[in-house]
Amino acid sequence: MHVLKFIVANNILRLRTDAEMSRTELGEKISYTEDYILRWERAEEMPDDDAIAALAEAFGVTADYLLNPHDEWVSKEEKEYLENTATLAPAAETKNLRAEEEVPPVEEPEYFAEEAPKINANNNQNNNKKLWKNIAAWALAVLAVPFLLTYLIPGGGCASETTPEDTPAHVHEYGRWMIVSSPTQYSDGEMRNYCYNCDDYVVRPLPASTPGLFFEDLGDGTCIVTGVGHGPENSPSDFNTIVIPPYIAETDSEGNARDLRVVAIGEDFLGSFGDELRASVQEIVIPDTVTSIGGYAFYGTNISSITLPDGIVSIGDYAFAGCESLDEIYLPKNLQNLGTGAFDGCTSLRSVYAQESTVWKVEPFTFRDCVSLEYAEFSGITVVGESAFENCVNLKTINTERFYSIEKAAFKGCTSIGYIVFPKNIHYIGESAFEGCSSLLMIEFTENNDESADWLSIDRYAFKDCTALAKIWNTYEIPARVECIGEYAFAGCTALEFIKIQSKEVGAYAFSGCREMYGVEFGAGTMYVGEYAFEDCSSIVQIILPSGMKRVEEGAFRNCTALESFCVNGSLEFIGQEVFKGCENLATLDIYEMSEGGYYHEVFRGSETITSVAVRTGNIPKNAFENCTSLKSAVIGDGVSIIGEYAFAGCTELVSVSLHGGLTRINSYAFYECRALDMVMSGLPTSLTYIGKYAFARSGVTDFSTEAKAYVDDYAFFESALKSVTVSCDGTKFGKYVFANCYDLSSITVEQGVTSIGMYMFSGCENYNLTSIELPESVTSIYAGA
Repeated sequence: MHVLKFIVANNILRLRTDAEMSRTELGEKISYTEDYILRWERAEEMPDDDAIAALAEAFGVTADYLLNPHDEWVSKEEKEYLENTATLAPAAETKNLRAEEEVPPVEEPEYFAEEAPKINANNNQNNNKKLWKNIAAWALAVLAVPFLLTYLIPGGGCASETTPEDTPAHVHEYGRWMIVSSPTQYSDGEMRNYCYNCDDYVVRPLPASTPGLFFEDLGDGTCIVTGVGHGPENSPSDFNTIVIPPYIAETDSEGNARDLRVVAIGEDFLGSFGDELRASVQEIVIPDTVTSIGGYAFYGTNISSITLPDGIVSIGDYAFAGCESLDEIYLPKNLQNLGTGAFDGCTSLRSVYAQESTVWKVEPFTFRDCVSLEYAEFSGITVVGESAFENCVNLKTINTERFYSIEKAAFKGCTSIGYIVFPKNIHYIGESAFEGCSSLLMIEFTENNDESADWLSIDRYAFKDCTALAKIWNTYEIPARVECIGEYAFAGCTALEFIKIQSKEVGAYAFSGCREMYGVEFGAGTMYVGEYAFEDCSSIVQIILPSGMKRVEEGAFRNCTALESFCVNGSLEFIGQEVFKGCENLATLDIYEMSEGGYYHEVFRGSETITSVAVRTGNIPKNAFENCTSLKSAVIGDGVSIIGEYAFAGCTELVSVSLHGGLTRINSYAFYECRALDMVMSGLPTSLTYIGKYAFARSGVTDFSTEAKAYVDDYAFFESALKSVTVSCDGTKFGKYVFANCYDLSSITVEQGVTSIGMYMFSGCENYNLTSIELPESVTSIYAGA
């Protein structure tokens, strides 16, 4: 049956091609699929009786015609050999006879007198070559190889018979080598490729399969090749080429010959090889019967290229890792699993072709440290695993159109990638995913307006040190579905110019060191800015925080040396320490509301650059603007109810303060030593109920009068620049020394209805201009030192 398969295969192929009939057309005629016909023509399967009958009718021949060889299709050399070995043909039918049937003995012809290569079957040498091994060799050598070479490959019969060494002196340009006949235990095979310079096929022989193969019988007519036997008599050159046959010829327990189909290459296939032997392996030939390659199978070999049959569905973990001479790989179209680290450390690998494969995930470390890799085309990939392409420094382009998740360090250190488009369904960009991609100029997020779309997470360090990244094309916007921008996500992106942020959270150091960033725009949904998020962004001119912003952490805008204005449009609940430390040009503050719960009492304190402040609502915390020595104007909105202790104390250049209705308290030392304050304290808000101790002491206020029913505490205007004071009878109460030592005071008016003058109220007002004081009849008591 083994020989008969090749005879029938050859007859079907010849008859179909002579009839100029495609496999599809033949399939329609006989009601079989194209795949069946392909397997028959490749001698992978034998047609059953019904199929033989249908084929005979389709070609207009008899069934016997299909089952026998024909002279007109055999070369002179083949014909002579067939005549000399005619006794083998009837013997070919003995393989499937029942064990109890007697098979006539057949002597081996002289052709097989020399002992064939030995196969190690589970460590037992199979030295007695049975008849069926001879039949298999005859079929492959005489029928399969010549016929398949001529007709099973595109452009059959037109291939050049030259080897690469015989070709003209030019560099061959071609794609993937194709095995057109697999080598066996006894005979060579061939492979070929089309050279665009030769304008013809280049053919090269494949040596017979490697002797000493170990295999494991799976019990169903198939086997796994598990290793290669070797001993001290072997030299490294013995293993320059490892050739695995499609079938292993073996004898069963009853002495019957059989062929085990090789379907897999076992894990750690060359594990018994030492470093010297492993490094000597320069070529591996895999038959198209193989469907899987085990983990570490060819780890550390010196192969430069390999042809993987399309039938392979699985490549194990680190199968080709450390193959430092491998320069290109075509992944099979039926590949479903590409194992972890499969090509890790293949430093010469330049190209990976996988357009037709069904692989949906590049596993972790698959192409890590493939420093020569320039091209990797995966059309169906949705997940890129951890460090899958890490340090592929020559990788320039990647197809991201179906990416859903990019895991940790997937493209870290890929210093040649220039542009990335993230599809609308991208869900996760992992930690350090593109860290150090120093040639990355632009990234683009495809818009996704689907409200049910998954959140997109940009993890920490994702684009850290992408020093050429200038913009996010073309809206400059990180999408609203990005809930959080992770820590250091864009840190060190020194060329980034402008950014729009819709995310709820901006992580710590997320944009630190983005020195060229001149602007940042926060969306309404942004609520949190982490520690040092924009530290050293030395080109940012203005910061506007949206109404929904709740927290700005410590040092968030530290050393933003070009920052001129800061605006908060909402109720910021917390602002951290040193948020603006080193912002040497920050001049303008416009704050909707200041909270006592944060660090407002420190964040602007001692600034030497702020010149104007506007606070529209809430309370101004204590020390908020203390010692802001360049502050010239302050607008206190009608929503502000309290000015805290020392809020403006020491603002020696403060000239103008605008107070509006709604203010109830000016606490102690609020404007202490504001010597430049050119302020007329007349018509103070009637809502005012308290002016604290030393609130305006040593300040530049020149006039005081109020209709508010307020309590003016001790020393409130001590040593101030007051020139005129009006004491009304509207219920205002005064403590001790309220106007003491106001040396410029020249006018004191006490209105009718005032009943008393407080203790030391005008003590020390030694101004020669103050020559008289008129007291109304309502005054009944003057306290000590008044």
